[in-house]
Amino acid sequence: MTPYFLSFICWLSVATAVLAGPIATTTIKLRFYSETIDLTLETALLSDAVITMDESSIWAYYNQMESRPYQNLLNSLGRIQEQLQLNDWLYYELIHTTAQQLLEHQPRAQQTLFCWFLLSKLGYDTRLTYHQQQAYLYAYSEEDIFETPMIESDGRKFINLSSIHHPMEQTGIALNMLSFVANSGGKPFSFALQQLPSLQPRPQEKVLAFNCREEHFSIKINTDRTICEVMKNYPIFAEQRYFEVPMSESLRQSLLPQLRQIIKDRPVQESLEILASFTRSAFHYKEDQEHFGYSKPMIAEEVFHYPYSDCEDRSVLFYSVVQELLHLPMIIIAFADHLTVAVGPDTPISGQPILYEGRNYYICDPTGPKYSNDIGYAPKEFQDQRFEILEQP
Repeated sequence: MTPYFLSFICWLSVATAVLAGPIATTTIKLRFYSETIDLTLETALLSDAVITMDESSIWAYYNQMESRPYQNLLNSLGRIQEQLQLNDWLYYELIHTTAQQLLEHQPRAQQTLFCWFLLSKLGYDTRLTYHQQQAYLYAYSEEDIFETPMIESDGRKFINLSSIHHPMEQTGIALNMLSFVANSGGKPFSFALQQLPSLQPRPQEKVLAFNCREEHFSIKINTDRTICEVMKNYPIFAEQRYFEVPMSESLRQSLLPQLRQIIKDRPVQESLEILASFTRSAFHYKEDQEHFGYSKPMIAEEVFHYPYSDCEDRSVLFYSVVQELLHLPMIIIAFADHLTVAVGPDTPISGQPILYEGRNYYICDPTGPKYSNDIGYAPKEFQDQRFEILEQP
């Protein structure tokens, strides 16, 4: 190829760019929990065309989106994900919120297709089903998620992400699965929350009081309303996974120093009695179905946010404070309808130990009896019942 021909090619490229003019972009302000995000994208990415929910139209939509300038939007969303330290689920929520705002005048099904395209381009193995004018986005996951529809395809389990924000209005309907697979063999989608997102905190002050051994204690704490909002509609994962979710910095910095001061220089047994008394009597008890009308497992943060909590919620909180303050090994004990925690101190304490992997553990029930400081035994109604030890978080 001659230098003259190369020069002509370069001139032609510049001339074409000049004729085409600058790329049209738009900037939107996106509200995502406590954050306000500026998001810039090319307007050519968007289309007002209404898509029919059938095999050929959906496939055509995906092909058309591939020819549009989507990569800059993905790059922008990726930077926000990294900045806010969003896990897969919260990243999907960011994409879902973006689709709702960008396509606010289009049907929900087209917002779902937009999410499906972007999630597929991010490397996740996705599936799409449709029925009449509705569409449902699924992502392959290796984790157990409960009370959420799922399907199996190619030997893999796919979770219905769409139904978490918009529960399916009809059950038992025959959904059509799109035969086109955008990213077969893609990476799994995770709901794990071993690190909280870096969202702007919104502290909420609470005063708590409890008694132990005729001593009265009162503490003032700050819980983070932003984290509680994140968890409000979070998919329900396995019970033991709630024990691995950390406290917010607002809660850690207000709660732990006060509890640490209360148990300072006390023997291990007395410290455990105080911490058990705290989770038993500083909160009001009510079952999820009675309070919420549905199952609502909580992380430690939420126990301070809501007016009521049950045995699972308080077990998570007790586990967190013992882990932070006493650094003792623990096991999670599951009875037929009760969850509790057993602690394995280095030296024996009073009670009936449970031998597990060469160490004695003592049940320190975080739920009750409410005004008792007794530890070392299961509550009376469970003492003769069988139990299992859950996998450690």
